[in-house]
Amino acid sequence: MHLPDSDEFVVSASEPQPGVMFYEYAVTPGLAKVYPNFRSALKVVDGIQKHRTVVAYLFDHGTQWLVGFQGGEAERQTA
Repeated sequence: MHLPDSDEFVVSASEPQPGVMFYEYAVTPGLAKVYPNFRSALKVVDGIQKHRTVVAYLFDHGTQWLVGFQGGEAERQTA
């Protein structure tokens, strides 16, 4: 998951107790949380309301990272 406004990535999302969510962010794409499928990531991103957050595809291209979006996903989520 990517926060386009700050160019950060979600590292972890946890709910230590009901109604309390903790999110960790990093500027390095290599630390981004990996989800098994698009739907799993979308469920988490829908809960992030404080920041504009989108589900992104992240590809390791050796010396650089490539970030991609599906269709209009980059504009879909707004705070």
